[in-house]
Amino acid sequence: MASYRNDMTIYGRAVIAARSRPEVAGSLPTDAIALRAKAARYRRLAEVLFDQRVIAEVHACARDLDAEASWVERQAAYRAELLERKRANN
Repeated sequence: MASYRNDMTIYGRAVIAARSRPEVAGSLPTDAIALRAKAARYRRLAEVLFDQRVIAEVHACARDLDAEASWVERQAAYRAELLERKRANN
């Protein structure tokens, strides 16, 4: 089973996925929590599957979600830092 995931790094996929999401200023940490919860559900699903190819694909999806959550968290931290700097300069 070929996958588009084989041609990209996890970070690259996460960046593309995160950039394609509409950004709502206050929801970034909530989005990260939701993504990590979804990744955990994917891992639980993989535990009950039998086909190794499907298991690998489900685990890849979970890794993608974790990578996207990390990206979202970094964006939230960066935005908070920018706001703090802006307040300090005013």
